[in-house]
Amino acid sequence: MQSTELLKRIKSKTPPAVIDVRTGFEFKAGHIPGAIHAELDSDLSDLGKAGQGRHPLPDEAVFSDVLSRWGWRPDRPLIAYDDAGGALAASRLWWMLRLVGAQAVGVLDGGWSAWKASGLPTENSQQVPARTRVSVAYDRQQLVGYEALQAELAAGSICLLDARGGPRFRGEVEPLDRVAGHVPGARN
Repeated sequence: MQSTELLKRIKSKTPPAVIDVRTGFEFKAGHIPGAIHAELDSDLSDLGKAGQGRHPLPDEAVFSDVLSRWGWRPDRPLIAYDDAGGALAASRLWWMLRLVGAQAVGVLDGGWSAWKASGLPTENSQQVPARTRVSVAYDRQQLVGYEALQAELAAGSICLLDARGGPRFRGEVEPLDRVAGHVPGARN
């Protein structure tokens, strides 16, 4: 969704939930009016799950509580944004919502940078939405564990795509993960 379209929807009688998935510091410095802050590491991940990657999915009950705290409900559109043009945490939130069956979800095209470049209004205050009661479940058919993934790759029955840049895929640079490179069998 483009910034100007999001502004129109925010001003409508039925505004979407707008979720800012940048750091808390960035959010406090300024955000889209009415946006709710989300933390990648605590709201969209369970870092207490050892051996499940950098950002394991939170349990369904925990994610349900997060969505409830945001005042979201399945019939309410939600637009996520970050400061990476939607390529990082905002897309993760989009994917997680699709994983629980939500249809009316989107990512702000260009994210915070595009909003600011358009000269659109910002605010520094945090609004607390009215809490809802949501219970979601992940579509387990859309998830695959490491062992099953390795078996499928070995059998040649799937194609695993790594969407990161070439240098990270090849292991030439690694700014985030402990081990550089890619999952064996993945394509870039």
